[in-house]
Amino acid sequence: MDEKKVRAPRLSTQSSLDPKHLTGSTPIQAEQDDESVIQHVTSTHGKRKQHQKDIEEDPRRTEEYPLGTHPSWHEITDILYTNPTLIVNTNSNLQFSQSENGQIHQIVIQLLCKWTHNYTCTINPIFLTEPENYPQPENWEDILNFWTVNQIQDTFHAPAFLPHKSHWKGLPDGPKQLSFGERFKSFFPPLEAEFLTSSVWHILKGIGYLKDYHTFLTNKSEHDILCLQDGLKAAFDLLECLPDKKTGINSQPWRYHPEKGGPSFIVNAKAYKMSGIGPPKKNTNLPHPRAIATHTRIEALLLADNLNISFNDAVKHIKGNNHQVQKQDRRSAKHKNKRKPPQKIQRSQGSSANENQEVHKEQLEEDSEEVNGESEEESDYFNIESEDSEDSEDL
Repeated sequence: MDEKKVRAPRLSTQSSLDPKHLTGSTPIQAEQDDESVIQHVTSTHGKRKQHQKDIEEDPRRTEEYPLGTHPSWHEITDILYTNPTLIVNTNSNLQFSQSENGQIHQIVIQLLCKWTHNYTCTINPIFLTEPENYPQPENWEDILNFWTVNQIQDTFHAPAFLPHKSHWKGLPDGPKQLSFGERFKSFFPPLEAEFLTSSVWHILKGIGYLKDYHTFLTNKSEHDILCLQDGLKAAFDLLECLPDKKTGINSQPWRYHPEKGGPSFIVNAKAYKMSGIGPPKKNTNLPHPRAIATHTRIEALLLADNLNISFNDAVKHIKGNNHQVQKQDRRSAKHKNKRKPPQKIQRSQGSSANENQEVHKEQLEEDSEEVNGESEEESDYFNIESEDSEDSEDL
């Protein structure tokens, strides 16, 4: 008989509750995961988390999306620095003045008109394109138009536009910045805020727009105050640009940008022409040219002047010399890197020293024996000669 494989029954809700389904010889097992699930779990283990591409991400550059739908943060920063109007989408947002809270919003508009005028009066006049050209907005449309990239470029010398690290997903690591709506508090500080007597804010509180704002906070009910603050928050959220001011109450109203040479502004993240922030892209910028010429060119120019020859001949001469030097260096390097044969293993210093002493003694003894033998032969020779001489004398 052929053995048949018995497949384990699936565990259902009914079988787990009904005892009739628990009888039988076949044990109940949990249903195994599909192979695709197991493959997905095992294949992703230990791998680095990758950027999940948005379905609607489109790298093509169009009029609606000049940098594509998902430019990188570096691209956003770079385009705001070089050509901010390309990526900024200026909207009218005139609905604010026509909202249901018409009365409160009218007070908000009056405050913002005075704020725009008073605040620009605090900047050094050398940064204005025209002397004493301070804005005088009269309505909500005037306010919106003034705080745009185009109008700021017309009003101020060399303004710098910085990115707004807020609103979008995929922002770089680090703390996010406050939204434009939340930034209104740094321009409209609370009633209990204390300013230094030497501060600009002390003047604005005494005779500027802050005096009107704090008067409203003092005389109105809590409900009216909350409505006014909500209105200010909603209005600031619709502005395209704001001065790059720190959030501290006593911080300076303007910040100087050393590279641009003018005041710096932050551009509302909600005004960018894009659908999201993409991953960092490879640096495709052309490298900056070197400030100094190559050594070969400098040497050729000087050599051509000294020898009164052409520049091309000087270059050929230098390259020929360099080739010879490199060839000689390769030969010397090859000789230095040549493998040396392994040296013979020497015995310990003590045994070698004793052996050397014994060899030295033997050599001395042999030398002494040779010397003694020669001296004896010489003495015999002289003795024979003396005897012969005596015999000759006797004759």
